[in-house]
Amino acid sequence: MLQPLNTIHNNVLRALTFSNFKCHITPLYKQLFFLIKDIYQLELSKLMYKIHNNTLPQSYHSFFQNNTGTHCHFTRSAANQNYFVPRVGSSLGKRNLTYQGAVAWSSIPQEFENFSYGRFSKDYKKFLIALYNR
Repeated sequence: MLQPLNTIHNNVLRALTFSNFKCHITPLYKQLFFLIKDIYQLELSKLMYKIHNNTLPQSYHSFFQNNTGTHCHFTRSAANQNYFVPRVGSSLGKRNLTYQGAVAWSSIPQEFENFSYGRFSKDYKKFLIALYNR
């Protein structure tokens, strides 16, 4: 769904940097800190933070189920307060908010989960930017 937009965005980025249209796009993203995917990851993580801390209306909570409610026995992911990641059989299923939100929440370092919303937002953004400096 977003692939055509992503292709256009990559072409615009190449044009802005006067790069060859066949060059690899990742160095350009690193060079310009143009982090579209990370912006999406940040916004999705903020949504999951609000769901985890019950600051959104109850209708949002029906999309996600804690692992503690899924299994009758102890699991490692339940101890981490992760959400149930549904099994999907196609790339279309991986675009689902339920799937992406659960995966995004499980990728957040655990120490960020206990921060206030403002600090979570700021520190997680710094964390994502730091991944580009490796």
